[in-house]
Parts: sequence; C-alpha cells; structure tokens
Amino acid sequence: MGLGSLIASAVAITLLVITAYVIIGGTIATAEIVSLAQDDHARSLQKAIRTSIEIVEVDIDANTSVLNVGVYNAGSEIVADFDRMDVFVIYDAEPQYVSFGTGPSTWRRGAITPDAVHPGQLDPGETVTISIAYTGGDPPTWVQVTTGNGVCDSAYVT
Repeated sequence: MGLGSLIASAVAITLLVITAYVIIGGTIATAEIVSLAQDDHARSLQKAIRTSIEIVEVDIDANTSVLNVGVYNAGSEIVADFDRMDVFVIYDAEPQYVSFGTGPSTWRRGAITPDAVHPGQLDPGETVTISIAYTGGDPPTWVQVTTGNGVCDSAYVT
C-alpha cells in the first residue's frame, strides 16, 4: 500500500510541475506579446507626432472638373503610403469621402516637387499635388487631407 501512495504522489507532483510550466510559459508569452504591442503603439504615436502636413495651394480646373491640392510635408517624417491617405470634400454643405483611384469622385497623386531624394515618397520639405475629380456642376468648397497615421490639414476652396 505504501508503494501505491508513493506512485500516486509522484504522478501528482509531475502533473503539478507540468501544469505550472504551462501556466508560467503562457504568462510569459502573453506578457511578451503585450510588451511588443505597446512598443508598436508607442512607435506609431511617435511617428504621428513627427508628421505634419500643410495645404499650401488649392486650384480648381472648371473645364475638367478637377480640384488640385498642393500638400506640403512640414514635418520630419516621410509620407509614403498615399493609398492609405483619406481625402474629404464638401459639396453643397455635405461632406463626402473621396477614394484613392481613377475615375469620377476619386483622387490621385500627382507630381512631387522637388523629388530628388526617395522618389515617389513625400519627404520633409516636398510638396505633392493631389488631383480630385469631382462630378456635378459646383466645385467643392472645402477639402481635408489626412495621412495614414491620422495627421490632417484642411482648407477652404476659394
């Protein structure tokens, strides 16, 4: 009978050690995942702090129904993900989202000036022209450009 109790105790201790190992391992893995997520979030906030854009020019081409907006990178962060940028305009006191692409009611990236460093990306000190194709008779009266990390600027169309 003493041998049965000894074997049962050994099995119970082994199961207890395995359970503790699994729980501690899971806790450490979870803590690492949370830590990495917090680091990623902090980097994203730092990038947003260093990002700054300014709308420096707004021009309407009534013949082609295109609104051209000059966006200047006044920050210290490169803006490269144009397809993640959001553009909003107001037509007749009604705000509308304008999607990235080609065709009516869309916007597309135009020329970047000067574009000597990192071609195709909006470096600090450079200006990109955004062309917004609009439909209807009246042109937009207001425009807002928002970068992929949430930094925005807006201007009235005059």
